[in-house]
Amino acid sequence: WIGSPTLTTMQTYLTTEHFKLDENDPEWDWHSCNPFGADSVLSYRRTAIGKSLREYFTSQPENLLQYVQASQIFQAEGLKFLVEGVRLSKCCTGLIWWNLIDGWPQISDSVVDYYFRKKLAYFYIQRSQAPFAVAAGEMRNWRLPIYACNDTLCARHGHVWVKDSVTHEVLYEGDFTAAANATTGLTSLPLYYSDKRILILEWECDGERGWNHYLCGYPPISLAEYRAFLEEYCQEDCHVSFGS
Repeated sequence: WIGSPTLTTMQTYLTTEHFKLDENDPEWDWHSCNPFGADSVLSYRRTAIGKSLREYFTSQPENLLQYVQASQIFQAEGLKFLVEGVRLSKCCTGLIWWNLIDGWPQISDSVVDYYFRKKLAYFYIQRSQAPFAVAAGEMRNWRLPIYACNDTLCARHGHVWVKDSVTHEVLYEGDFTAAANATTGLTSLPLYYSDKRILILEWECDGERGWNHYLCGYPPISLAEYRAFLEEYCQEDCHVSFGS
């Protein structure tokens, strides 16, 4: 999954006249692939990210800031899905995602850019890979399973809330005991596949509080509504990631 670096970084390596979103712009080619530009083996990145954003949000962003936001959201949700899917399945002993940091200023699959500025994916992965986390699985038969992921060697005890990010309606609340080094099912919520909402998963566990989220429904999603979610729940992360 490819995401743009922060607006600050983009404005550092692009000259002012190249701030516009032009798929044929040579500066964008150089910094979306590698120093060999449009003829690089990685030149597909420009086309791939454009198609992905149109698929996810129905249209190409209108300006540079929206491009930064949309591409980082797409990257963050993709990596979050990958990390949590592997973690929930307990199918292997570890996961190595690619990659951590850029070797030069560019649009890439890193979660930290060349200037050590963190993308939104960094914060999503940080929550998803915490030693203890609550996460949602995938819908099956109109039910959304909710799990406690406990990679510590001790059983964990706590209380969990699942609520709608917009209405704040509590959809589930209950106590739990999460077995050591295991994934424990907590509940399954009745939902329609067509429901488009962001669920907030909050918990208090052995005196510590944490939270996660789950994006419901298939694309396209509303960039404006997603930005509203970020403004309420991830404002500090966004200030770092988007550079706005």
